[in-house]
Amino acid sequence: MATATRNTKAGQITRSITVSFALAGRCEVCVRETQGNNTTTDTYLLSRQPSDFGIAFQVRKMDAEGESYDVLLNAPGGRHSCDCKWGTYKSHIKPCRHVEMAIQALRERKL
Repeated sequence: MATATRNTKAGQITRSITVSFALAGRCEVCVRETQGNNTTTDTYLLSRQPSDFGIAFQVRKMDAEGESYDVLLNAPGGRHSCDCKWGTYKSHIKPCRHVEMAIQALRERKL
């Protein structure tokens, strides 16, 4: 489990990432964010994808909408990339939650 805290204009946000299980190149990840009295919990399914360079993942949110993003770790130039809004426009500030999930899954040797 990884926990990070950051300060925003709206207040302090604490994010914890828990990698639940791994099975055949996939793992379930739970992301919990707390800001003041509000807590949100999202569950994602990470799947390893073939890649010519770097380590690629597909990140799929486990809810009714089922949004999906592609994450590439160690892209050319030593950077990570994700095709979500944050990863596209603000990844130079801080990695998005999808990149952080993939890194944590690799850290825990779940993928």
